[in-house]
Amino acid sequence: IFWQKKTKDISIAEIICAVDEWVEFTRCAGRENCQSGQRCLNHSLWNALSSEIFDFLDHISLAHLVERGTQNQNQHLSYSGSQMTSSNMAA
Repeated sequence: IFWQKKTKDISIAEIICAVDEWVEFTRCAGRENCQSGQRCLNHSLWNALSSEIFDFLDHISLAHLVERGTQNQNQHLSYSGSQMTSSNMAA
């Protein structure tokens, strides 16, 4: 129930799971029937990668993502302003 949580308490992994859009990196989507109904040799490797990505995203809060986006936008605007100033000076 996201509306009862603060953005700092909502992880990106929670949001992805809530909209049922998780990316599964195994060809079989976790069903272990990758290769002719059997588990392929790389299944464990890809399954571990999926877990690592989930854990990574589970430690990033919505508040942190918004803050980073704002910082990136401010940096872009600052850079654009610097470019305009340099261009104007050359003209």
